[in-house]
Amino acid sequence: GIEIVNGGHDFGCPPYPEAQMQAVETLSLEILSRHPIPARRVLAHSDVAPARKADPGEWFDWAR
Repeated sequence: GIEIVNGGHDFGCPPYPEAQMQAVETLSLEILSRHPIPARRVLAHSDVAPARKADPGEWFDWAR
């Protein structure tokens, strides 16, 4: 998986920098191009373990 964390406004964290979002987008698309994974199956850590994990957090732009 790809680890990217931001505590969000509760912790005074600013949104993810554009360069970091571009890097995650590029890496994600590259991984999806090499493996037969439908985009709808890409999940956040918080989707898998919501009681324990909050990443990537509220500032992550899933619409990208």
